[in-house]
Amino acid sequence: MAGRGQNDSMERLLRAASGVSRSLALMSRTALDTVLPPQCLACDALVATPGSLCPDCWDDAVFVSAPFCGACGVPFEFEQGPAALCGACIRERPVFSRARAVFIYNDVSRNLVTGLKHRDRMHGAPAFGRWLARAGVSSSRTPTLSCLCLCIVCACCVGVSTNRRCSPRR
Repeated sequence: MAGRGQNDSMERLLRAASGVSRSLALMSRTALDTVLPPQCLACDALVATPGSLCPDCWDDAVFVSAPFCGACGVPFEFEQGPAALCGACIRERPVFSRARAVFIYNDVSRNLVTGLKHRDRMHGAPAFGRWLARAGVSSSRTPTLSCLCLCIVCACCVGVSTNRRCSPRR
Protein backbone atom coordinates (compact mmCIF):
# COMPACT_ATOMS: atom_id res chain seq x y z
CA MET A 1 0.00 0.00 0.00
CA ALA A 2 2.83 2.41 0.77
CA GLY A 3 4.20 1.94 -2.74
CA ARG A 4 0.87 2.79 -4.30
CA GLY A 5 0.54 5.99 -2.25
CA GLN A 6 4.00 7.05 -3.36
CA ASN A 7 3.08 6.40 -7.00
CA ASP A 8 -0.10 8.49 -6.67
CA SER A 9 1.74 11.41 -5.09
CA MET A 10 4.47 11.16 -7.75
CA GLU A 11 1.82 11.25 -10.51
CA ARG A 12 0.21 14.33 -8.95
CA LEU A 13 3.59 16.02 -8.68
CA LEU A 14 4.37 15.25 -12.34
CA ARG A 15 0.96 16.58 -13.46
CA ALA A 16 1.52 19.78 -11.49
CA ALA A 17 5.02 20.19 -12.94
CA SER A 18 3.65 19.61 -16.43
CA GLY A 19 1.02 22.31 -15.90
CA VAL A 20 3.65 24.74 -14.60
CA SER A 21 5.96 24.05 -17.55
CA ARG A 22 3.08 24.62 -20.01
CA SER A 23 2.25 27.89 -18.26
CA LEU A 24 5.89 28.99 -18.41
CA ALA A 25 6.10 28.05 -22.09
CA LEU A 26 2.95 30.06 -22.84
CA MET A 27 4.24 33.08 -20.90
CA SER A 28 7.64 32.95 -22.61
CA ARG A 29 5.96 32.58 -26.04
CA THR A 30 3.76 35.60 -25.29
CA ALA A 31 6.75 37.65 -24.16
CA LEU A 32 8.74 36.67 -27.23
CA ASP A 33 5.81 37.48 -29.53
CA THR A 34 5.54 40.90 -27.90
CA VAL A 35 9.20 41.70 -28.55
CA LEU A 36 9.47 39.87 -31.89
CA PRO A 37 5.98 39.45 -33.34
CA PRO A 38 5.45 36.40 -35.58
CA GLN A 39 5.69 37.11 -39.29
CA CYS A 40 4.40 35.41 -42.40
CA LEU A 41 6.88 32.85 -43.71
CA ALA A 42 6.60 34.25 -47.24
CA CYS A 43 6.13 38.03 -47.03
CA ASP A 44 6.98 39.04 -43.43
CA ALA A 45 3.51 40.45 -42.70
CA LEU A 46 2.41 40.09 -39.08
CA VAL A 47 0.49 36.88 -38.32
CA ALA A 48 -1.19 35.43 -35.23
CA THR A 49 0.98 32.34 -34.79
CA PRO A 50 4.64 31.68 -35.56
CA GLY A 51 5.39 29.51 -38.57
CA SER A 52 2.27 30.38 -40.54
CA LEU A 53 1.27 32.28 -43.66
CA CYS A 54 -0.75 35.49 -43.75
CA PRO A 55 -4.20 35.27 -45.37
CA ASP A 56 -3.00 36.80 -48.66
CA CYS A 57 -0.08 34.36 -49.00
CA TRP A 58 -2.28 31.43 -47.95
CA ASP A 59 -4.73 32.35 -50.72
CA ASP A 60 -1.91 32.59 -53.27
CA ALA A 61 -0.10 29.39 -52.18
CA VAL A 62 -1.18 26.55 -54.47
CA PHE A 63 -0.74 23.25 -52.65
CA VAL A 64 -0.52 20.17 -54.87
CA SER A 65 -3.33 17.73 -54.18
CA ALA A 66 -4.91 14.79 -55.98
CA PRO A 67 -5.35 14.07 -58.79
CA PHE A 68 -1.72 13.87 -59.88
CA CYS A 69 0.66 11.66 -61.85
CA GLY A 70 1.39 8.38 -60.08
CA ALA A 71 5.13 8.73 -60.76
CA CYS A 72 6.26 12.35 -60.87
CA GLY A 73 3.37 13.98 -59.00
CA VAL A 74 2.50 16.62 -61.62
CA PRO A 75 -1.10 17.60 -60.91
CA PHE A 76 -3.88 16.73 -63.36
CA GLU A 77 -6.86 18.95 -64.04
CA PHE A 78 -9.25 16.02 -63.85
CA GLU A 79 -9.22 12.63 -62.13
CA GLN A 80 -7.44 10.10 -64.37
CA GLY A 81 -7.46 7.08 -62.08
CA PRO A 82 -5.35 6.02 -59.10
CA ALA A 83 -2.13 5.11 -60.95
CA ALA A 84 -2.45 7.32 -64.04
CA LEU A 85 0.76 8.68 -65.52
CA CYS A 86 1.36 12.01 -67.23
CA GLY A 87 2.55 12.15 -70.83
CA ALA A 88 6.19 12.69 -69.90
CA CYS A 89 6.23 9.64 -67.59
CA ILE A 90 4.49 7.50 -70.20
CA ARG A 91 7.14 8.50 -72.75
CA GLU A 92 10.05 7.91 -70.43
CA ARG A 93 9.51 6.46 -66.97
CA PRO A 94 11.60 8.30 -64.32
CA VAL A 95 14.35 6.43 -62.46
CA PHE A 96 12.56 7.05 -59.16
CA SER A 97 9.39 5.23 -58.19
CA ARG A 98 7.39 8.18 -56.86
CA ALA A 99 7.81 11.89 -56.23
CA ARG A 100 5.47 14.38 -54.62
CA ALA A 101 5.58 18.17 -54.44
CA VAL A 102 4.12 20.48 -51.84
CA PHE A 103 3.51 23.58 -54.00
CA ILE A 104 2.96 24.73 -57.54
CA TYR A 105 5.79 27.14 -58.30
CA ASN A 106 4.66 30.76 -57.90
CA ASP A 107 5.74 33.89 -56.03
CA VAL A 108 4.71 32.55 -52.61
CA SER A 109 6.45 29.19 -52.98
CA ARG A 110 9.55 30.88 -54.43
CA ASN A 111 9.77 33.19 -51.40
CA LEU A 112 9.32 30.27 -49.01
CA VAL A 113 11.95 28.07 -50.65
CA THR A 114 14.56 30.78 -51.22
CA GLY A 115 14.05 32.02 -47.67
CA LEU A 116 14.82 28.56 -46.34
CA LYS A 117 17.68 27.83 -48.73
CA HIS A 118 19.47 31.15 -49.06
CA ARG A 119 18.40 33.40 -46.19
CA ASP A 120 18.63 30.93 -43.28
CA ARG A 121 14.95 31.28 -42.41
CA MET A 122 14.91 28.05 -40.44
CA HIS A 123 11.93 29.08 -38.30
CA GLY A 124 9.69 27.86 -41.13
CA ALA A 125 11.05 24.31 -40.97
CA PRO A 126 8.24 22.95 -38.73
CA ALA A 127 5.59 24.22 -41.17
CA PHE A 128 7.53 22.79 -44.12
CA GLY A 129 7.75 19.47 -42.29
CA ARG A 130 3.98 19.37 -41.75
CA TRP A 131 3.33 20.22 -45.42
CA LEU A 132 5.84 17.61 -46.60
CA ALA A 133 4.33 14.97 -44.33
CA ARG A 134 0.86 15.71 -45.68
CA ALA A 135 2.11 15.49 -49.29
CA GLY A 136 3.86 12.20 -48.54
CA VAL A 137 0.93 10.64 -46.70
CA SER A 138 -1.48 11.44 -49.48
CA SER A 139 0.74 9.60 -51.95
CA SER A 140 0.93 6.24 -50.22
CA ARG A 141 -0.58 4.37 -47.34
CA THR A 142 2.41 2.10 -47.02
CA PRO A 143 5.49 3.47 -45.26
CA THR A 144 8.42 4.04 -47.56
CA LEU A 145 11.87 5.48 -47.23
CA SER A 146 11.63 9.07 -48.37
CA CYS A 147 13.98 11.89 -48.98
CA LEU A 148 12.44 14.95 -47.38
CA CYS A 149 13.08 17.96 -49.54
CA LEU A 150 10.88 20.93 -50.19
CA CYS A 151 9.69 20.31 -53.73
CA ILE A 152 7.78 22.62 -55.97
CA VAL A 153 6.22 22.01 -59.35
CA CYS A 154 7.13 24.59 -61.93
CA ALA A 155 4.08 26.35 -63.36
CA CYS A 156 5.32 25.81 -66.92
CA CYS A 157 5.14 22.04 -66.35
CA VAL A 158 1.54 22.10 -65.21
CA GLY A 159 0.08 23.46 -68.45
CA VAL A 160 -1.55 21.45 -71.20
CA SER A 161 1.74 20.76 -72.93
CA THR A 162 4.27 18.66 -71.03
CA ASN A 163 6.83 18.41 -73.83
CA ARG A 164 9.09 21.24 -72.67
CA ARG A 165 11.76 21.16 -70.03
CA CYS A 166 11.96 23.65 -67.17
CA SER A 167 14.81 26.08 -67.25
CA PRO A 168 15.01 27.87 -63.90
CA ARG A 169 15.83 31.56 -64.07
CA ARG A 170 18.98 32.67 -62.34
